Amino acid sequence: MDNFCNIHVHSYYSLLDSVSSPTNIINREKELGQIGGAITDHGNLFVGYKGATYSKKQGQIYVPGTEFYVVDNMHERTKQQRYHLIVLAKNNEGYKKLCYLNTKAANEGFYYKTRIDCDLLDQVIDSNLIITSACVANQINQNIINNNLFEAEKWVKYYKNLCPNFYLEIQPTILENNIQVKCNMEIIKFARKFDLPLIATTDSHYINNDWAQTQEVALCLQTKKKMNDPTHWKFAGDTYYIASRDDMERMFSEHGHEVLPKDAIKEALDNTVDLVQSTNFSLNTDTVFLPDVPVYNENKQFINWRKLHQKNNNNKKEIKKDYLTYICLKFLKEKKLTSKKYLDRLKYEINTIYTMGWVDYFLIYYDIMNFCNGKTPDKNGKYYHIPVGAGRGCFLPNSKVKLFNNVIKKIQDIQIGDNVMCIDNKQHEVLYRYEYDCDEIIINITTDDNKELHSTIDHKIYAIKKDDYINGVRQPKLYEANELNEGDYVAEM
Repeated sequence: MDNFCNIHVHSYYSLLDSVSSPTNIINREKELGQIGGAITDHGNLFVGYKGATYSKKQGQIYVPGTEFYVVDNMHERTKQQRYHLIVLAKNNEGYKKLCYLNTKAANEGFYYKTRIDCDLLDQVIDSNLIITSACVANQINQNIINNNLFEAEKWVKYYKNLCPNFYLEIQPTILENNIQVKCNMEIIKFARKFDLPLIATTDSHYINNDWAQTQEVALCLQTKKKMNDPTHWKFAGDTYYIASRDDMERMFSEHGHEVLPKDAIKEALDNTVDLVQSTNFSLNTDTVFLPDVPVYNENKQFINWRKLHQKNNNNKKEIKKDYLTYICLKFLKEKKLTSKKYLDRLKYEINTIYTMGWVDYFLIYYDIMNFCNGKTPDKNGKYYHIPVGAGRGCFLPNSKVKLFNNVIKKIQDIQIGDNVMCIDNKQHEVLYRYEYDCDEIIINITTDDNKELHSTIDHKIYAIKKDDYINGVRQPKLYEANELNEGDYVAEM
């Protein structure tokens, strides 16, 4: 076993900052013989589900975490210095608190980045969480860099009093003017003075040290710079990788770090394993956690419909099932699809949804679509009109699909396991196939270069109307197929 764990690690959910996939991180840690580790993306917890489920599959310990941006006032929409802080979940209760912090950061603190402040930390942080002082962008290190040790010490005291599980973090990174060495030295002194544990991390942004240039490209994309621009942002050195114990000991013995006390380095490395072993987090994937959907009992039509159909069962789940049935029947009537064939199919589908426990899921999306389409207001009575997608598949036989290797297949020839390119320009594996008879009206569209489109009448297509094109419009919009006329321009995606 490798007597070290990577605690400060970024996946590609640290957008255009890290180039490591969660699975690659976990695989590499397992390959090194490490018992597990944390993933701590900037300002989000997007990796949570994947990190937890894949770690469990690989027999690794997963510690959920976030590297938060801390500002003076998260509610003030102004440019403020963003300090870094690592927050980790020690257990399931800690994970809930970590989710709460991320939600608050996104919903109330967002200004270019998700942000939190000390007022929120004071409300939330307790023994169910672990915090570390992160990188040189933390308040402690920033004050060390500016030679303000008195202020740095104040922040050490603040975090020590805030959380019983506070670790001071050192790193072997190579920064200009030996800034990292300076910070490490003072951090070790603070640890001794206040009896605080140390941990050592690489602040990993890639898997292996030869990935450094790949990550540099990601930073150029983030900052809209070119690699040949001498001012482009890049991380100094190649130390930001998933390291082993041997790697860490070597890096702390060079580039100025050799002046650091050897016993402090050993303690910091040992403590990473102790930290991971002290956690007890497991993600419950067997229970569906959905908001409770209120059934609109004030809807007199629904109440009368239940009476008419002798729906006397007042079980909450049965009432929701009835409400979903009632909504679907309304739409079938609107589309004049009321024959026994359709009603029997609806009954079958509703029973399947009910058996699988997904009634709330469908009612939630019905509510979301009503809100987006301006049918229901927000809590302040304001109505919105938000574009939404078509909501169902409308591909017909002979529709062409592009695979990731540029092979073109007809839709009916696609097999489970094929990797197809989707509208998000990403590769997706086909997991299921569904085929059904379609007795809807089909529209056939032929373009001036003899390409053909075949779709249902309500299938949405990106296009520019003829008159709009004449008036200089070049941004396509979604139109239903039956809204397109001769002379309109269909967009090639």
